[in-house]
Amino acid sequence: MAAAGESGRLRIGIHALIPHSFLAKLIGQYRKDYPDVEVEIAEGPAREAVVQLRAGRLDVAFVAGTPQPPDCHSRRTWTEPLLAVLPERHPLAKRSAVTWPDLAGETFLAYRKFKRPFRAVCWVGGGRASPVLGTDRTSVSGISASRGHAAALSAAMLR
Repeated sequence: MAAAGESGRLRIGIHALIPHSFLAKLIGQYRKDYPDVEVEIAEGPAREAVVQLRAGRLDVAFVAGTPQPPDCHSRRTWTEPLLAVLPERHPLAKRSAVTWPDLAGETFLAYRKFKRPFRAVCWVGGGRASPVLGTDRTSVSGISASRGHAAALSAAMLR
């Protein structure tokens, strides 16, 4: 059974596991399909995940961006649209779409647990990370943005 992948252990490296995301659903379905496989999840930066993968401490890593380490196989598995959550009176709020350069210089509000992955997403999207304020609750980001305190990003699937 272990040789067929139906039992054993699967060690996965990720930035952050966001509830209801493609990756969370994929892992949930895997657990359902292979109940005899113990799934271990290690959260951390992409660079650390690649180091762990090379050292044999992870079996697979899901990272943001398009890294292509020469000694690893990498494939794009999905893309996740992001929504900019802005105060109603913000100059960009009336636009149907905004770009990373449009958001340059904005201060963002993000759930503390996701600050590091958030910075990585900002860097991948626009080449630099914007200032990030932390909050202890995921629901606070959108509410604070709507009240004019800061901008926030949200995965489209969380709408």
